[in-house]
Amino acid sequence: MNKLLMFSASIIIILSFACTNSSGEKAEPQMAESSASAETSSQTPFSTVMIIQHKVEDFEKWLTVFNQDEPTRKKNGLSLLTIGRGDDPSMVYITMKADNAQKALDFTGLTETRETMKKSGVSNPPMIYLMNIVRNDNPKSDYKERLMVEYHVKDFDAWLKAFDEEGKETRAAKGLLDRSIARDVADSNRLYLLFDISNRVKAEAWAGPGSKELEKFMSDAGVDSPPMFQAYKLVN
Repeated sequence: MNKLLMFSASIIIILSFACTNSSGEKAEPQMAESSASAETSSQTPFSTVMIIQHKVEDFEKWLTVFNQDEPTRKKNGLSLLTIGRGDDPSMVYITMKADNAQKALDFTGLTETRETMKKSGVSNPPMIYLMNIVRNDNPKSDYKERLMVEYHVKDFDAWLKAFDEEGKETRAAKGLLDRSIARDVADSNRLYLLFDISNRVKAEAWAGPGSKELEKFMSDAGVDSPPMFQAYKLVN
């Protein structure tokens, strides 16, 4: 098993094709107000981003249907940023900029969206992440591999202080280039960190089980959930 995928954590929304809860009623995703304080943590987000992760039976077939669905996405305020594929090439990661968080959530519940997913050969209930980007480094690199790290923290400002003290140079030495920091729309203490992977071997050593450096950082920074790692490679 890939070391980068050894940990697990909760997901914002799991979109079933039926979109019903245990009582048989339609499940409506809920949003909570995001809290904020001083410094970077309280600045207006650069953008709201939705990431959809799912498996497909045939990537080329899926891509054809996905591209045909662009007008529907645009009508709901979603603009494509990137498409990536995991180490399992049937796993697809779609990143889109969302003009409006609620409209983006509504889009995931549309009958038309579910039907398009079925038509394109999506083979499992998609996992959907909705987040506000609060820091965007955008390193100018040619690396196509990405690592998204997800975890929950006790206090964002305390975590950010520890993250900055660790320093981007330290992370670069571990094969990871800072790309962005995002906070979950529904829970602002659930974080998503995106990195370029410059050295896969070093990155896996940093993220692997038993990494004392990572354990110490998470303890010092107030991380209070197991981290989840998602590695993928851009195809667009």
